[in-house]
Amino acid sequence: MPYPRADGDCAELLVTRERARSLGFTDIRINTLLRSGRWWAPHPGVLATRPGALELPDQCRAALLYQDDGATVSHSTAARLLGLPDIPRPAGVELTLPPSRTRRQQRGLRRHWPYLLDTDITEVDGLPCTTAARTAVDIAREPRMRPWAIVLADAALRAGLTTPEDLAGALDRVADRREATIARRSLMLADGRSRSPQESHARLILLDAGLPAPEPNWPLRDATGQVVAIGDLVYPKWLLWFEYDGVEVHSSPVAFQADRVRERLIRSYGFEVIRLVRVDLRTPGQLSTIASSALASAPERISHLPPSMGPYVRTAQRALWSAGAFRPAS
Repeated sequence: MPYPRADGDCAELLVTRERARSLGFTDIRINTLLRSGRWWAPHPGVLATRPGALELPDQCRAALLYQDDGATVSHSTAARLLGLPDIPRPAGVELTLPPSRTRRQQRGLRRHWPYLLDTDITEVDGLPCTTAARTAVDIAREPRMRPWAIVLADAALRAGLTTPEDLAGALDRVADRREATIARRSLMLADGRSRSPQESHARLILLDAGLPAPEPNWPLRDATGQVVAIGDLVYPKWLLWFEYDGVEVHSSPVAFQADRVRERLIRSYGFEVIRLVRVDLRTPGQLSTIASSALASAPERISHLPPSMGPYVRTAQRALWSAGAFRPAS
């Protein structure tokens, strides 16, 4: 049997008490190391052999050691392992266990018991983890998490971690039909063109208000076809351009000036620019009212724009003319 170093060093960061004994640590020595703070127990019977917080993969390893066989990292913890946006959830590693396991919660863990197939599971850093599609579906099954399910699905599609077909397949494998219906209503709106959680949230607010679907990250091109600006959420037909201004990106003096120059450029093509901030996402009714008003007034505004502003204006005016709204100037 190997004999441990007297200072308590262990080559393995995470061990069960049984594994520590096999490495030559006696119960007296283990308890001494725990009392000294050099070792600590993230879960009953699981020992971390170095002080300090564990990184996410090691938090998951500790949880899986405690849980024994059959557990899979899932829900928000799986999202983080997969590199998807962090979502607001209670603290603790989230695991999915076989439905046959005892259904009780444990401090430091959040357990779930849906049935998983092998196709719902992948491996990340050597850890069993639900796929991006299954992770989005699991979050979407909870009605209050609907906005965040869209965020995860958008991000997973954008990163190439899943496809619409994968999402549909994961939805089909949800045993609870009511939960599957809830999830489907959310994930059918996923769009990999969204580049940030804020864009996804704003798009969902507009869709939930019954408004037309905006184009995420729509490219504005000049006369040569070169992209001169990309809009977060755009209604090309109505020449409406929604831009989300995050404090982290847009608050510096340089960014502020660049935004103003860019806005002048966009307006020169006939677009009305509407800037969104964090409070708009927290007050969906206010955002939907702003968007509804802008869409309702768009035809009148477009009809008064000079056609010389360019092809976007002329195209919008022709569309209004075809709809019988007005006759554009020649």
